[in-house]
Amino acid sequence: MNEPTNRELAHYVLGTTSTNGAEHVKTALVGNEELAAKISFLQEFTGTVSDPTPGLVTPSKKCVPISPHPVRSWTRRAAIFFLIFLVGGGLAAAGWKLIVTPPLFKENFNRNWVDIRMWETPRRSVFFEDGHARLFDCGYLVTRQEYAGPYDIRFRWKWIDLTGDVHYRDELIVAIHTQGVPLSQHSFEATDGIAVRLNATSGNFRIDRLGTPYTLIRSTPPSSFPLAADQWYDVRITDDGETVSLYVTEHGRDDASKDRPVLQVKVDGRGPGHHIAFYNRERIAAASHESWIDDVEIYRFDPQNMP
Repeated sequence: MNEPTNRELAHYVLGTTSTNGAEHVKTALVGNEELAAKISFLQEFTGTVSDPTPGLVTPSKKCVPISPHPVRSWTRRAAIFFLIFLVGGGLAAAGWKLIVTPPLFKENFNRNWVDIRMWETPRRSVFFEDGHARLFDCGYLVTRQEYAGPYDIRFRWKWIDLTGDVHYRDELIVAIHTQGVPLSQHSFEATDGIAVRLNATSGNFRIDRLGTPYTLIRSTPPSSFPLAADQWYDVRITDDGETVSLYVTEHGRDDASKDRPVLQVKVDGRGPGHHIAFYNRERIAAASHESWIDDVEIYRFDPQNMP
């Protein structure tokens, strides 16, 4: 059976499809998780799912076949008609992928509570408050699920100045392709994987291989990127299976800088695990460190959706 066209899916979610068209979509949905995920995303986009489960994409549970139904908001209806226009026009491929590609993982911490089906905290202390996650003195937040890649990780980050000492500013580490297990003693680094480091003390970025021996792969020059305290940054890490790229910009900045990686390097091999771990600098010399992260999303890497 032929899969429904993009236009048919849009009309199905709008509730403007014919009876035959609706039946076609319903039949195609059976056992098709990818199609179910597309429809689930469109339903949330148009407001036709009343209570989506935050952070989890479970199409087989959420995307049961439905009858044509009215859309609640004319604004959302206009957005979908714009989608139909994209699907029918020359921007079809890019527009469709931009709108309907659902994330593999999504967490905005708005519930001030963490779902243990999504996260592990192998090292204290991690707190969930004011709609974000707060990492304190090498607090660990590790995805329970493994992601082998290729993938595209996006999140927001800021660090808090607790000491007023330039030597004890925070560092955020994102370990990819890791088992997510910290060392049992100082410095409590992850025991394996590829580490992407954002260092506010030195004002630079590094990518290195964790484990024994530790290997620095590449870094930017010291003081090449001032990372101010209490400033949100948009961070993006991509791994296409060969090259790891890091993008960092001030949150909300919309210029050419957001499209340029601040650090990019080819990495041979990956770790034995495929979890993704977020952790910050440990307590040292009686100085504590704190970082906040928010709006974590993981997508399949798509070269057509690169900056």
